[in-house]
Amino acid sequence: MSTRERAMLPAAERVNSIFTANVEKAQFLQRLADMLDDFLAGKRQEIILPDGTSTTVGVMQGKADFIAKARAFMDAEGMAANAGDNRITNIGARSRLSLIFDTYTRSCYGQARWESGMTPEMLCSYPAWRFVRHPGARMPRPIHVLHEGAVRLKTDFQFWAVEMNSPAIGGFLLPWPLYGFNSWMDIESVSRAECIQDGLIGPNWTPGPVDMSRFGATVPERLMNRSASVQKIKDPALAARLRESLKKRLGVDALDKDGRLAIPARELAQRMQRQAEQENPVEISPLQMTLDLFEPERKDSAMAGLMKKAGLRPRGEATLGQVQSFLHALKTRHPERDWVKEKVENGISGEFRPMAKETIRKNMNEFMRMVDPEILETLPPMRSVDKDTNFGNRGSYNPITRTIFYSSGEEFDKDNHFHELVHWLHFNGENVKNKKIGNYFQKRIKGEKRGRLSCGSEGYSDHFAPSFEQRDDYAGKIYGREPLDGMPYGVEMPTRHLQKLALSPNEFLRYWNDTRDGKHYWRMAFLRSLTLLFK
Repeated sequence: MSTRERAMLPAAERVNSIFTANVEKAQFLQRLADMLDDFLAGKRQEIILPDGTSTTVGVMQGKADFIAKARAFMDAEGMAANAGDNRITNIGARSRLSLIFDTYTRSCYGQARWESGMTPEMLCSYPAWRFVRHPGARMPRPIHVLHEGAVRLKTDFQFWAVEMNSPAIGGFLLPWPLYGFNSWMDIESVSRAECIQDGLIGPNWTPGPVDMSRFGATVPERLMNRSASVQKIKDPALAARLRESLKKRLGVDALDKDGRLAIPARELAQRMQRQAEQENPVEISPLQMTLDLFEPERKDSAMAGLMKKAGLRPRGEATLGQVQSFLHALKTRHPERDWVKEKVENGISGEFRPMAKETIRKNMNEFMRMVDPEILETLPPMRSVDKDTNFGNRGSYNPITRTIFYSSGEEFDKDNHFHELVHWLHFNGENVKNKKIGNYFQKRIKGEKRGRLSCGSEGYSDHFAPSFEQRDDYAGKIYGREPLDGMPYGVEMPTRHLQKLALSPNEFLRYWNDTRDGKHYWRMAFLRSLTLLFK
């Protein structure tokens, strides 16, 4: 599997057991599992609004919805859910159902993130995990406190599964999070360079074969109970495309005459492994990375040509005329096209006011017009653009359900509309390109200590913000669990820089010409991020 395919695992992954005590109704346990699966998969349903129009909403919309529906099911089944008894031993208690929800979903995310980090290419680039803690633990395990911040090779299963996830401290004997109920411990990748520097590996170290079968995490076991079929696809054209896609990926004998997968799981796994080995990206030398970044005119690329034609160069001061010419050329180099209609399956939610809805559509189409169509046409579509009701949250992108959310107070903010689209573009883009961006981010923050940014988040500043807008150091924000669902570090660097394409030429010029100690720090990160728009 490719890294991008593995990043999608949380939506399909099932934890094979759910912790319970003294619950007799197997039907209730299955009901809980089904509801959690609906949430992880982003399953949606159509509802009719009071005005007669329809919209789609999540079948399971979060923890509160899960708790309410679980209690309703218990009442209907005569299980007498006592909502007043909030002890953890009461299966109907909010605390117990909340713990079930958190444990189930975090286990899925933890396993998927762990598996994406155990591929040969990821082991080579990021050989170790760092043991980190998120805020929230009320009674930290002493052994976890002792090893906070510890760096161990990913293959040190004795440390990760036997010691840090020991049943003696409420653990699960697995190498991935969770490390016991309410432990709030997690893992983040550690780069090859840091591992060499710390003496964990030598300069010429390469990962050997890793046996993950003891954890039920080998590809054949994952595929044993899976199936694939195009039988339920009603659109003949779409069914034909999917059939051809499966044949191209798995061979002409992939499907039987009825459109069902016709390959034994073990053979299928071997084919996928061989293909993954063939698709491993070629390593880019540090020198080539430097040439690509600082001297794009050396490359025969569309971006270099666009900059050269506008008189814009990676170094030196730019004029307002040059910036105006560059932005105009960038935003008009492809014909107008309703990309929202083509790439957003369920469109923009009717919950937005008509004027806001039209503004969002206009801004999204403007951004996508700057991206090469060859890139957009290969990206998986977004499910929908929904309204975010969380107070204080400008917007967000869910990489599992591929849904963009914009809040009520930010309906007309163009830079916010651009920001979340960059997440969609970045998370689903080419692995080689994303690896370059990740490597660049690592290079920029090398030697810098993680700390509190001006924007209020944790991360690495490294002059990602221009001298006149310190809160833009948000570009160095980290989430404490990188790589994020298989993505490299620096997921906010492209968003924070490319959203500035929403600025006026005068405002953009101020960012472009900003320097610190004679270096155009902001511009360098912008140019690296800009490569996401070009084939």
